[in-house]
Amino acid sequence: MTPPALRVVMVDPRSLFCPSCRRPVLMLTVGQAAERLGLSRRTLYRWVERARVHAIKPADAPLHLCWSSVLRWVTHGQRREPPADPRLAQVVEAIHTLYADPRLTLTRLSRQVHLSVSALSRRFKAEMGVGFRDYRRTLRLRRAEQLLSQSSLSIKQVALSVGYRHVGDFCRHFQQTYGFTPSTYRRMVTQVAQTAGESEPVHPQGSKTV
Repeated sequence: MTPPALRVVMVDPRSLFCPSCRRPVLMLTVGQAAERLGLSRRTLYRWVERARVHAIKPADAPLHLCWSSVLRWVTHGQRREPPADPRLAQVVEAIHTLYADPRLTLTRLSRQVHLSVSALSRRFKAEMGVGFRDYRRTLRLRRAEQLLSQSSLSIKQVALSVGYRHVGDFCRHFQQTYGFTPSTYRRMVTQVAQTAGESEPVHPQGSKTV
């Protein structure tokens, strides 16, 4: 089936706002996203062409990708079928079920599937495209993103609820991933929600579909 056409909106990337998500997110160039993920630019352009991730084309600037949609595709979108190796399938399922457990480690998982830590680490990255720690962290931060925008939990409560033992580690990882501190992100989401409640968003002039 032919994927839907990609809507490219002419906006200033400094706004750090994804029109598709309708909330503040970190917008990265294809090169920046590829470097963070350790993937080729060709792979990311393929995701854009197939409408797997959100993208905007700012005026007089390179194509920018919505980092939140990229992370969502990495951890969820590609999981259409479990890994062929039943032990890896078991590991992936365990991570998605237990990612909020601070005791979830590669060592613990390796014992469950009777593989050495190094062997499991290699197989996991080869199959999933990212390492175990990055995969687990992405799941935790995506859940934290939801809690920050949809709940009144404190920053510390959010951190603990997604598997972090120390709120400082959570804040650092969140800012490294999304470009904002958790408190700044929550404030921006609240402001966007208030603005959206006052009026329906209108796509800027110059938006086009490619």
